[in-house]
Amino acid sequence: MLPHTRGAIDLATRAKRFGKEVLLHQPMEALPSRWALRESGTLLASMQAHTFTRTFEAALDRLPNVSGVSNHTGSLLTSDPTAMHRLMAVIKARNLYPDNRTTPAPVALDMAIEAGIPASKRDVFLDNEISLEAIHRAFGQALSVARKQGKPIVIAHPYEQTVRYLEHVLCALPDDITLVSAGYLAYSSYPETPVPQQLAAFPHTVHDQ
Repeated sequence: MLPHTRGAIDLATRAKRFGKEVLLHQPMEALPSRWALRESGTLLASMQAHTFTRTFEAALDRLPNVSGVSNHTGSLLTSDPTAMHRLMAVIKARNLYPDNRTTPAPVALDMAIEAGIPASKRDVFLDNEISLEAIHRAFGQALSVARKQGKPIVIAHPYEQTVRYLEHVLCALPDDITLVSAGYLAYSSYPETPVPQQLAAFPHTVHDQ
């Protein structure tokens, strides 16, 4: 969830009540583009260390029940080693986990692994192209990856087409497919790391939610 958007706090509270995981969708600096829009509270590579940390912690403190962090945009920041060191220091101190990827070769995942922080990255972007046909193809790819690799992470936007599609297909998943949270997948690769309290109580399957 974007931390400074209207209704984010209420939505995070409701998510916990319904057994859903809450990820902070932290705005991060993107590579220059005429389409790039800078959200409130965006982390910048040019920030002083204390400003960077204070901005990130303010976003974490704003949303209740956060168990992980994903990046909103961030093609520039996630490839900046100094910025990622600062980010991972806060994530580790708060017993969270990082998720997502916006560029082919960001340094964030490598740094998380090096620091012993449970981390995950997306395998399939469900609605990078906004049409029911494209979403259906991407969902088929996700099923294929699941059967070949065991545990893909799939991300999507809350677009109307995406929500409508998922409401239909998630009620009729194949018998060999089970839905779990991103946090469950991240921590399953680090069995020696205790699962955070805010994540441990969440149900892993969501067929009846």
